[in-house]
Amino acid sequence: MKTFAFRPFMIGIVLLSLVLAGCGGSTPAPTPAQPTAVSIPATDVPTAIPPTLTSTSTATPVPPTNTPTIKPTNTPTVTPTEPPTATPTRTPVPKPTRTKGPAPTAVPKATIAPKTPPLVSTLFQTQRYIQDIGGAMDRIYGGSGGEACAPFLADYYGITNGPSYDVTGQPAATQGAYGLYRQAIGIIADRVRSIQEVCTAGGGSISNLNFNNARSAINDAGDLIGQALQLMGQ
Repeated sequence: MKTFAFRPFMIGIVLLSLVLAGCGGSTPAPTPAQPTAVSIPATDVPTAIPPTLTSTSTATPVPPTNTPTIKPTNTPTVTPTEPPTATPTRTPVPKPTRTKGPAPTAVPKATIAPKTPPLVSTLFQTQRYIQDIGGAMDRIYGGSGGEACAPFLADYYGITNGPSYDVTGQPAATQGAYGLYRQAIGIIADRVRSIQEVCTAGGGSISNLNFNNARSAINDAGDLIGQALQLMGQ
C-alpha cells in the first residue's frame, strides 16, 4: 500500500477556499479536487558516457590585421675607389758582358832589402873585411892562386858594396865618421882593383908594384876606419 502525501500548497488552497465560503454567503464553494498521487515507476537511468573529444578545429583562420611595417634596409654607402696609379715598370738593363782578356802577368814581388845596420856596426864590419882581405891577398901573391881568390873577392865586394847613409842633420861627429868610411871604401875600390881583376879573370900575373900599392891601400883604409870609430865614441 502506498501512502500519498499532500503537498503544502494544496493545503493552503483548501484553507483559502473555506475562508471564502464563510464570507460569501450561500453560494456553495466548489470542492476542490484533490490531487491524485501518480506513481511513477522507477526506470533505469542510463549510465552517462563521457563524450569523446574530437580534435577537429573549427576555428577559421583570421588573417592578421596588423600589417608589419617594412623598415628600409640601411644600404651601405659605396665609397668610390680611386683607380690604381700605374707604377712605371723598370725595364732591366742587361749587364755588359765582360770579355776575358789575357791573364795578367804575375809581377814578381819586390825583394825586401835588409834593414840597414847602424853606422857603428857597419864600421866594425868594414874593419874586419879590410883585415881579412890583406891576408887573402898575401896568399894569392905567395902562389896559392885560385884557392885564395874566393875569400878575397868576398871581402872586396863586402867593402865596396857597403851601405850608404843620409847623415843630413846628424851631429858633426857622425857626419865626420861617415866621411872617413866613404874614403876607405874609395881607396879599396881604386888601389886593390888590380888584384880583383886577376881573380875575376881566373888567373894571371900580379906585378910587385901592383901588390905593394894594394898592400898600402889596405893599411890606409884600415887607419881611416879606426878614426871613424873614434869619432863615434868607439
